[in-house]
Amino acid sequence: MPLHGSNIPAYAARVIAYSENSPQDSLYHGKHYQPLANFLFAHYGDSPREPTYPVPGSHRDLNDAWYYLLHREVPRAPKRVMSLGTLKSLRRDHANWQPGGGLLFLRGYPSPEWLTSIGSQYDVNPEFWARHLDFLSAASEKHSETPLILPSSSDDVFGLRFTTVGSRGEVSRQLDQAGLQKLRESCARQMDQYDEKLRSGHLNHEWRHGDSIIRRLTIHDQEYFSVDQVGTIYLSRPDEASNNWLIIIFLDSGKDLNASPPGPWHENSSQTDGFYAHFLPVSLYHKSIALNPDYWKDTELHNEPRPAITQSLRQIHLRYGRLLDKEIMQNDAFYALTELFSFFIAAEAQVLKTVEITMTKVSDLVDGNGSDINAPLRNQQFLAEHILDLKTTSEFVKRRGSPTWPKGSLSTDQRTKAEATAVSLEQDLEYLLRRAESLRFRSERALAMAVDIANITEARRGIVQGHNLFKFTVVASFYIPFSFVSSFFGMNFKELGTGSLHVWLFFAVAAPIFGVSVLFLFLDWRTVQKLQHHIFKNGSDRSQGITRSAI
Repeated sequence: MPLHGSNIPAYAARVIAYSENSPQDSLYHGKHYQPLANFLFAHYGDSPREPTYPVPGSHRDLNDAWYYLLHREVPRAPKRVMSLGTLKSLRRDHANWQPGGGLLFLRGYPSPEWLTSIGSQYDVNPEFWARHLDFLSAASEKHSETPLILPSSSDDVFGLRFTTVGSRGEVSRQLDQAGLQKLRESCARQMDQYDEKLRSGHLNHEWRHGDSIIRRLTIHDQEYFSVDQVGTIYLSRPDEASNNWLIIIFLDSGKDLNASPPGPWHENSSQTDGFYAHFLPVSLYHKSIALNPDYWKDTELHNEPRPAITQSLRQIHLRYGRLLDKEIMQNDAFYALTELFSFFIAAEAQVLKTVEITMTKVSDLVDGNGSDINAPLRNQQFLAEHILDLKTTSEFVKRRGSPTWPKGSLSTDQRTKAEATAVSLEQDLEYLLRRAESLRFRSERALAMAVDIANITEARRGIVQGHNLFKFTVVASFYIPFSFVSSFFGMNFKELGTGSLHVWLFFAVAAPIFGVSVLFLFLDWRTVQKLQHHIFKNGSDRSQGITRSAI
């Protein structure tokens, strides 16, 4: 990648240079950084493009960054970052408050300018960008080049997978198993096309900064489906000497999905019987929240038009942390993420409930007549992935992020409150983990039952076929003697007055043929093979004996 110093910032140049560090040159090679480097180079290379960050627009055009300055003397309200200049100004303001934490929400498809500017201002580990932008790599490259993410490498970078459950819209008729399989195959083809366009989005101009991203689509049954999106967390401490810190939360959810590049969930997508997205809302719980309208009422969005496809994850950055203690958030970085983990837990609970519903439907259909034997296997694979996510998140929560994360100066009561909140997250995650394990055990039993039913069905089919064959044999037993008599008297024998050969010749030829046929019918071929092996062995031994005698 030829770089021109006048075109490329130092931060992007270092990332690109490291990506060219070959495995043959160092154990700390940067091969898995190449997709990120290509993404940056496509913008800062020989022909830099025009900036893709958004210009100021309507309040509902939530496709930019949102900044929370966490300090007890600063109103807890997000600052909408409309330009890189605004971000620099907020960076200076943040430095003036000691101690002070901050949250920066980045949403949707990334911009090279934003990645470079934020990375340089906050000294962001490029691993954060590389992990979040793994969709830039082909599926084969993800398996062969992406390094294993160990707990030791998750001190400052951690990822969450947010699954949103959706329901199909009105369909003209109920789908049978063949129709549902056709729908799955059609969606899979569209997702392959979607992934390919997403991977090259920075080159084909089909993706704009802030577009929502979907990582995976799963069709659970005729009614329910789910989509996966990623949120990646990074803790930045640009000045170790100060008590300031910043958590960057990079979410796939940006613009309304209906205004982002289309996929199988899009209203204009041509699918079997239509496939229109209606996402189920994720509900968070807090004690006595119904009695406190200030905690749940979004007055700022009351008069704004609703998006075509409503999705709860798109709202998480709005008035974030309203139910958390401001002073604890200012000092304890892990506590500041409580609401994000609470949303993850609520979304996982909804996913497991949906899987349970679909499993019940499959159990009701398991009668050996047209049931989907692959459904339990799909549920097992789906649950195994979510069990791994729950375990990884639970371990992260138990570590409270990392021992190096800022804790600040808290009173005894504040530490007790922060610890109680973390323990509550642990308990919820452990409950979901137990429930997911229980559902996986149910799916294993359902799979075994489906296999047994398939075997029983096949046995019943064999019995029916055997009964039909018996009927055929009974009928044939009447006609075979008649066929033999007619054939016998149709022969040209001297005794029958139509030929020169004697009739005894027929029996002389037929008897040996009949005997050989009976022999082949009742012959034990294993005995023949043993006999053949014994004969060849004896023959070989005699040959060797003759040879030795001759010598």
